[in-house]
Amino acid sequence: MAENNKRVVGKRKIVLAGNPNAGKTTLFNALTGRNEKVGNWHGVTVESVCATARLKNETAEIIDVPGIYSLKNHDAEENAAAETLKEGGYSLIVVVVEAEKLKRGLRLIRELKSFGVPIVAFINLYADFLKRGGELNAEEFGKSAGVEVICGEAINERDVRRLKEAIFGETPILRATNEPFGYVAPKKRSKTLEKIVSGKFTALPVFVLVMLFCFWFAFGNLSPIAAISEAISRLLNDFIANRVYDSLAPRNLFLARLVSEGVIGGLSGVAEFIPQICALSFCLDFLDQSGYLSRISALTDGALKVFSLSGKSVYSLSCGFGCTAVSAVTANGIDDRNVRLRAVLSMPFISCSARTPVYLFIAKAAFEEYSFLVICAVYLLSLVAPLVHSLLLSKTVAKGKPEPLIEEIAELKFPGLRPLLKSLLKTFKEFIIRLSTVVFCVSLAVWLGANVSPNVELLTQREIDRSVLARLGSVFAFAFKPMGFDWRMPAALLSGIFAKESVVSSFLLLYPEGLRLAINQGLALVVFCYFYTPCLTALSAIRKTIGFKYALISAVYQLLVALSAAYAIYYFTGIFI
Repeated sequence: MAENNKRVVGKRKIVLAGNPNAGKTTLFNALTGRNEKVGNWHGVTVESVCATARLKNETAEIIDVPGIYSLKNHDAEENAAAETLKEGGYSLIVVVVEAEKLKRGLRLIRELKSFGVPIVAFINLYADFLKRGGELNAEEFGKSAGVEVICGEAINERDVRRLKEAIFGETPILRATNEPFGYVAPKKRSKTLEKIVSGKFTALPVFVLVMLFCFWFAFGNLSPIAAISEAISRLLNDFIANRVYDSLAPRNLFLARLVSEGVIGGLSGVAEFIPQICALSFCLDFLDQSGYLSRISALTDGALKVFSLSGKSVYSLSCGFGCTAVSAVTANGIDDRNVRLRAVLSMPFISCSARTPVYLFIAKAAFEEYSFLVICAVYLLSLVAPLVHSLLLSKTVAKGKPEPLIEEIAELKFPGLRPLLKSLLKTFKEFIIRLSTVVFCVSLAVWLGANVSPNVELLTQREIDRSVLARLGSVFAFAFKPMGFDWRMPAALLSGIFAKESVVSSFLLLYPEGLRLAINQGLALVVFCYFYTPCLTALSAIRKTIGFKYALISAVYQLLVALSAAYAIYYFTGIFI
């Protein structure tokens, strides 16, 4: 490994390594100002991530590698870390070690010593370690391991600055004495909460109650979040849009309609759901960073084997509630190819957050005050449908049984408010970016297509059947006519290929009188939107994970399943309604 000893010229490169769940990514975010996903289980970091850290006038490239236990025997997720470490080209390794699990981290440090570069050991979660009676002689530990030692918290600015000073300083290569050092393990945490959330008879009821609270908080009629959403809708539609129209109409009617209807009107239907999407994201991040979802991963491993999945799939599948594209990327950390294939092909059956505004819009039109129950049913279906689909795949195109889950279970803890707020801000930014780019462009295109004829003539609302969009929608109208829809429905749903949120803005533009639905039509439409083809971003991520052939098959297959399920629901419920 002599090639790893080369002196790096130019910007210094620092590798951030450590065992899973040691707080490595939290430290990476603190050093670089980034906001990478932080979690307590497999799949959070599936590839090396680079960013720049600064101290005064100096900069350094920080490389965050996936958590790794050993360089000798590692799985697919850890392989990215091992390869980065073996490639060399860096001037320092920072090893993040959880104070309570110091001896396990020491084994990794001793392996890394063979690369012949300076090492700084950051002993994380040190305050809680001391609080529970733990003791560590940091100086003796540093001499024994042959590393510089910094004890602190990854979320503490002062401790992060001390680490930065070590990174930008001259850290020598120290010789390890391998002598004993002073260490007293801390007292174990109380197991009362753990017994409740992980108990044989209490785990499932607790999980159901927790998820019901999350959904009520985000979507319930009496939730404060629902009131905020209603206020945003009134502000955009009743105040801003009307005032803009009244101001521009006397000067330019086309521009007045374009801005008030095409831009503000189209975006308002999506913007009003921002608080609800952020609320659900905050709840899921809280459960993730508290270590609760890590326990669910372990507890469900046995049950998932029945459906030919493993506990390792839980993280990837749960990411699907946020974004199918992210979910597909995290699946790279699943070792077994067939399990990975089954997981990725089942991900579109999990309702992503972008579809939620569509369900709410349809549910309010068809079911009014019962819209919350529709959302609960959709998310319940999202828990069942992927499992059933995986089981079917295991009997056909992706046969094989998953390997047993070998994974560390994170400790239950109350997550820090700052990381939660940073994650919430990231979700908000991503939603705003999509709203101001993809949804904006699609809304504008839909409005123009619905209000301009093939001869480039501005049409009134009554003349919409002569529009460019009417021509396009008519091509697909035959598929929705049996359910009582005209060309406007396929035209609106087609916009969801670019971004699912765009469907809501398209509904608002194409149905200015309001979307009026019978109950069986509403159910059929919700089912179609649940099943149909993911957006282009998600399909691209699926292609990168399992290949172009399967991504194409998934796109066509999801569309056929969506149409079949919608017809079945429409005609079946029509019998009773």
